[in-house]
Amino acid sequence: MGRRRLVYYSDEDEGENNNNQPQPQTQSQTHPEQPSSLPSSPSPTTNNEAHVSPLEISDDGDFVEVSDDDEEFIDVSDNLSPPSPPSPPPPAPHSDHHMPHPSTFGCPVGDFLQGLGLRLKREWLDACVQGLERSVLGFEGLNVDVKAKLCFERFLVSDMNQFGGGLLPENVHSLHLVDLPGRYVLQVDEIVNISCPLKSRYQKAAPGIKRCLKLSMTDGVQRVFGMEYRPIKDLDALSPAGLKVSLSSSLFRLFLVSVSVL
Repeated sequence: MGRRRLVYYSDEDEGENNNNQPQPQTQSQTHPEQPSSLPSSPSPTTNNEAHVSPLEISDDGDFVEVSDDDEEFIDVSDNLSPPSPPSPPPPAPHSDHHMPHPSTFGCPVGDFLQGLGLRLKREWLDACVQGLERSVLGFEGLNVDVKAKLCFERFLVSDMNQFGGGLLPENVHSLHLVDLPGRYVLQVDEIVNISCPLKSRYQKAAPGIKRCLKLSMTDGVQRVFGMEYRPIKDLDALSPAGLKVSLSSSLFRLFLVSVSVL
């Protein structure tokens, strides 16, 4: 039986032996490149888009206008002040307002009342005459002025907003410093003492320099306002609505020249 030799290897000897051993040669095999199903970048691009150069943004003052439609844009100035209103049309020349209204042709009573400054609707006037014929004995044989007086008495207790024919000029709201000759009978719907505080405007006040009444009046078609700039003893803030006034030679600048309470 032969002897066995015990060989002792240290860590240093083992490292040297490993370095002296030849390294096995690895053969490199080339594999054909498989097309990748997933793109390498998060946002896929086509071949044409890949060669598109990025848009350069300059810092100068040149701008490119981009529009979604074919409409043209209009430059708006920084001054956003409202446009000036169109100039009002010139007032129509004053005509004779005492010509009979077409609805009063053939009605002697209506023509007589219009000469006094009162124009009424033909429907109301015919109904008034028919009522007087039934209630007043011998009405048909009376003179025109007497018939007109009886119709006028019924007019005083009626609402002119419903049966007034309108005698004021059509352009009365555009008149300024125009003197209208003749007489105009109007109805007063409201009287306010504008010289007093709000809580006491509808209280009775004696006529004088400290009182200024504002009257809202109508001819049945248009509404005008009158101002008391001289004391009128027959008017008061507590006067009943619906009273009738007669304006004579009125200067239209929203002031009353002369008023006679009927």
